[in-house]
Amino acid sequence: MKHQKRLLILAVVAVLVIFTIGCNSNVSTDEIADSTLTDSNDANGTAQIADAIMTDSIDANGMPGNTVTSFSGDASVIYTSAKILNAPNNTQIRIVWIYATSGEQFEEITLDSGDISDRYIYSSFEPSAILPTGDYQVEYYIEDRTAPDATVTFTVTEVDENTAAVPDGFTTYSQTEGGFSINYPETWTMLESKENFAVLLKPAEYAVADEEKINAVVVVAMKGYAQDAPIEDVQQTWNDQMAAAAFENYTSVSNTLDTVNGLDMAINEFSWSYADGDLYTMDFLILNGADLYVISFTATENTLETLFPYVEQMVLSFNLL
Repeated sequence: MKHQKRLLILAVVAVLVIFTIGCNSNVSTDEIADSTLTDSNDANGTAQIADAIMTDSIDANGMPGNTVTSFSGDASVIYTSAKILNAPNNTQIRIVWIYATSGEQFEEITLDSGDISDRYIYSSFEPSAILPTGDYQVEYYIEDRTAPDATVTFTVTEVDENTAAVPDGFTTYSQTEGGFSINYPETWTMLESKENFAVLLKPAEYAVADEEKINAVVVVAMKGYAQDAPIEDVQQTWNDQMAAAAFENYTSVSNTLDTVNGLDMAINEFSWSYADGDLYTMDFLILNGADLYVISFTATENTLETLFPYVEQMVLSFNLL
């Protein structure tokens, strides 16, 4: 296999998703706040959730601040708060975070009410990258109830490009030849190939011997590749090429469409086997007329969760020069 073809095939597709918008995000493991509404262990009646809101803060006593219905995509932390009422000792409350635009659940935590029947409860979500825009909701469940006891909704809006800055710990790579720029962790190694309109970015501590594109991100500008085709056709062609390549135990994981900084983007993810382990490749295909820009991320199973938040931030920072 020629080096250039291997460079593209091993490129990883990633999304927030959640990017994995999965997104791939962290929810704090905050315990129920100490502030009480009624200091009583006589829990008469049925436990219920009341006054569920999104808020801009939680004070030292667990009290919520101002009610918020919308957050910017670069919010550093998002809080939700509610009251648990008439709760028997050690009532379990599940709090489920959902990206309603796609219907995907991206986090769930469980709190214990302790020995106070009426009190505030809360959870905070600290994004590791810019959040995808759209509708979100948080659902509260008491014990094993299947229907939510309370649901609170909010939206995430686009970041103002005039105020967006390079995140702490990141630096910007720009390539005039390829016509693109991207932020990447400043501690990562950068190897550019201007003649191929490409750059490889990787953390040295996760290097795999003799395999420079595993646990790494490859960015390539493929001039004229798309031939002005719609993003759906580009995605299908790319999928067909990956499926036909000689990947051992190739399995398609997901294929989605999105946008990044005003450009159409397809996100393809697949798994495959290498040596004694599994690899995951995420390919972000970004379309600009006839030109296709590929951000490809391939990782071993035990480093995927660690590296993905960095990759997600990199994808969201991609811009044309």
